[in-house]
Amino acid sequence: MKDTIGIDISKATLDACRLSTDKAAQFPNSAGGLRALRRWIGKQMPELVVFAATGANHAALERHFAEILPLVKVNSLQPPLCPSPRNTSQDRRR
Repeated sequence: MKDTIGIDISKATLDACRLSTDKAAQFPNSAGGLRALRRWIGKQMPELVVFAATGANHAALERHFAEILPLVKVNSLQPPLCPSPRNTSQDRRR
């Protein structure tokens, strides 16, 4: 399995999940949250970091990590990459 991190981006938070370890964490969608996310990722670089295009909400993450991480932007209308407590069963059926 590729070492992949999925990030669900909202106006307030970044919900990250490292699929190879099944570890998840939540960070504020702010400059400090982006720094905390980078520390959470650690020195072991993932093969992919997948996130949804969410208009203005994803722009800071994309700028911050563009030259650092192997980013893959996907359509935000697809189901989330990692289950989140805020996702309802209806969200998962999309």
